[in-house]
Amino acid sequence: MPTMTAIPALSPTPPGISAHAGLSGILEDFVNEIDATLRANGLSRGLGARLRAAALACPRHLFVQRYITGAGGPAQDVGAGGISAHFQAIYRDAPLGYADAAGKPLTSTNSQPSIVFHLLELLDLQPGQRVLEIGSGGGWMLGLIARAVGERGEAVGVEIIPALAAQSRQSLAAAGITNATVVTGDGQALAELGQFDRIIFTTGIFALPAPFFDAVAPGGLLLAPFQIKGLGNDVLLLRRRDDGGFALEASLASCFIYPTGALAAGDYAPRVLAALPLWEEVALAETLRLPMPLGRTRYAPLPFSLATISFRSFLTKTEPRFTVFASAAAGAAVSPQVAGAAGGAFDVAAIGLVDTARRSLALCTGAELIGFGGRAAAEALLAAYAGWARLLMPGVEAFSATLWRAAAAPAARGFVERRGETVFHWSIRADWPHLGSSPG
Repeated sequence: MPTMTAIPALSPTPPGISAHAGLSGILEDFVNEIDATLRANGLSRGLGARLRAAALACPRHLFVQRYITGAGGPAQDVGAGGISAHFQAIYRDAPLGYADAAGKPLTSTNSQPSIVFHLLELLDLQPGQRVLEIGSGGGWMLGLIARAVGERGEAVGVEIIPALAAQSRQSLAAAGITNATVVTGDGQALAELGQFDRIIFTTGIFALPAPFFDAVAPGGLLLAPFQIKGLGNDVLLLRRRDDGGFALEASLASCFIYPTGALAAGDYAPRVLAALPLWEEVALAETLRLPMPLGRTRYAPLPFSLATISFRSFLTKTEPRFTVFASAAAGAAVSPQVAGAAGGAFDVAAIGLVDTARRSLALCTGAELIGFGGRAAAEALLAAYAGWARLLMPGVEAFSATLWRAAAAPAARGFVERRGETVFHWSIRADWPHLGSSPG
């Protein structure tokens, strides 16, 4: 049973902002940097007045105790040398990994600030709203939400790591935030929490758990990073319809930490090629080999996982036989560590298409396409690539979608993607430009 603890009533003015020389200027510069980044990344209106005020009234350093910068770096303790010694690391547009008292990385981050504010701008927070955050970590985003919805509103966070939940309560109290509640427990424990105007997931998920279809008020918004096959997420802003489904309103691509607990069940992690039953049958029956460079050059290669993220997002929706592969070591891992959140078990060594019915397999390594056991899979992958190219090589931004409980999903045109008890109906946006004919 999750535990719910309300933040004690304290002064709404965050203590300590003026106690550190130069902090006000640091906060202003930080907020201006976020505004510029949002505009450069396609949010033309930039950072709105409500969230700008929230950022100044909810300083990030109050929500950081022990942190890790970069991949695999040592843990830093803000108690060592005074907090001001850490301002340079904290007030920049970069994620911070959390660490426990022993300096060991936790499977949670204080997310990159520009992403945090981009998501909150999409969520369209208004005074008086009731908002739920799943995966609230150290509580900074929850504090920003609480400030944005005001004293008449309510922010509820759910965090599965007890130490982080306790830390977030302390931090929210230190910031003088009185309209936030932190629940320690699994993200699916919603029965006692009621309905919300807005729900945001800050951890990648495979499917939408059944309780969330009723947890969003009709007309309300749900924002979640849904896994694509391999590393990466389609961040979807979904509006609850009167018929119980959700309609896609906005989207962007990103990479989020993957969940633990019940939400971790069922995912699109890469498979190990050698463990594929068909591989033993077709491994020695190579039938096709063609150049197919995807982000790979001889002297300046992109990581394959990043070079293919848009194509993988496209194939996840449109080609059920699409598969991603990792090395045996990566495929055996349970989940990526915070210090290596952009790799680990979800990194991609190759992409492919498995056609079991035709005993055919296609494998693209980033340099070439190889067909095994017949040409059907390779030809299908090439056709999918050609369709993607005609659409100007998009990711999720080219799609419109509705999301349903599987039992209530109506008949669909376009692409149907089934994820457990969740069903996506995808189609290419009518206003999306393309060269010649296109799928969907």
